[in-house]
Amino acid sequence: LNQYTVTATAGAGGSISSAGTTTVNYGANQGYTITPNTGYHVADVTVDTQSQGALTSYTFSNVSGNHAISATFAIDTFTVTGSVTGGNGTVGCASPVNYGANALCTITPNTGYHLASLTDNGTDKLALVSGGSYTITGVTAAHTVSATFAVSDATAPSAAITVPENGAVLTDLLEIRGDASDAASGVAGVEIQVTFESAYGVRYLQVTDKFTDQPA
Repeated sequence: LNQYTVTATAGAGGSISSAGTTTVNYGANQGYTITPNTGYHVADVTVDTQSQGALTSYTFSNVSGNHAISATFAIDTFTVTGSVTGGNGTVGCASPVNYGANALCTITPNTGYHLASLTDNGTDKLALVSGGSYTITGVTAAHTVSATFAVSDATAPSAAITVPENGAVLTDLLEIRGDASDAASGVAGVEIQVTFESAYGVRYLQVTDKFTDQPA
């Protein structure tokens, strides 16, 4: 009775059963199972140097000659998508990401805005943002990182006036000026605090709008 050999090999990231050289009788069948490791998938199976595709099993039927089977594997990759609702900033994430690797997302608010919320696959992750970035550790699935931005609170220029005990007339001009950047940041108006040290008050106080130079 004639006998033949079937040689089976597997690359990194998985295995083939049974690996090595198997002796098969003429006319018999010989089956193989191809199993990727966790985080990997079958990339291709070749039989006698001919690609058979990403199979997980293969059987040599009615063997009448020598054969070879080889399996290769590839690591799984996942998409990490950054998105923004309402504009006013961006979220950029490294993608695609290999199984088990980390993914870094960079969050950049527009000028005058700050990060208001951040979710990862619907779960709140705002507390994990540090230095304008959020890291997904040990990626094993696709992720969608979503952000919203809100206008930052702006503090108007301010100053204080103190009316002296003797009620002296204040002749010095108190001027508080902002610029266009204040307007863009949401600053509206100025704040002046007047403190009275006696029963005397301020005889005349004029506040001028800092953007129009007109009386406020």
